[in-house]
Amino acid sequence: SPRLKTAMGRLDARINWERTDRGAMRMDLGPMIDLVGRLGSPHRGFRAVHVGGTKGKGSVAALIAAGLEAAGLLVGRYASPHVERVTERLVIGGEEVDDDVLARGIEEALDAQAVAQEEQTPATAATWFDLITAAAFISIKNAGVDVALVEVGLGGRLDSTNVLEPDLCVLTQIDLEHTDVLGDTGEAIRSEGRRGGKGGR
Repeated sequence: SPRLKTAMGRLDARINWERTDRGAMRMDLGPMIDLVGRLGSPHRGFRAVHVGGTKGKGSVAALIAAGLEAAGLLVGRYASPHVERVTERLVIGGEEVDDDVLARGIEEALDAQAVAQEEQTPATAATWFDLITAAAFISIKNAGVDVALVEVGLGGRLDSTNVLEPDLCVLTQIDLEHTDVLGDTGEAIRSEGRRGGKGGR
């Protein structure tokens, strides 16, 4: 939709951390914590299952979602990256999120960051992934979802999704990946998860 195209244009104008030098990675979850706080803590407006690991996150999330839906619950699923459309990242009730619903979430997240920039608080440094994750949390909360399956992004203690206070955490197989950030051994990667912000994954 035109609204989503405009919102994505604003979002893409931000520095996309996913494409920058990992050596410049921030050292805490402050920007994301500040951002969701400014948005009324939408991540606390639904029950969550947090899914991490290298392989199988999508399959595990889909299986859990199917079971919860069979029990009559309204379920959301948030994952990354997308292939063709940004709306692929968020599924609510078995359907990709509506363009304008996601656009509204993106607009709210960007507007909150703009105020943070004026006030020079941590959300000034919120990344592209922080903003799209916050937008997803807004959309999930506003949809009245009973349970959301939320996949980690990069993973590790600084992953934007770690602001969640989930009811359940699921860890799939872990392989060596993102070694420039998470470490170059299995133990280092597992340790990275255990040192997490809000009770790391």
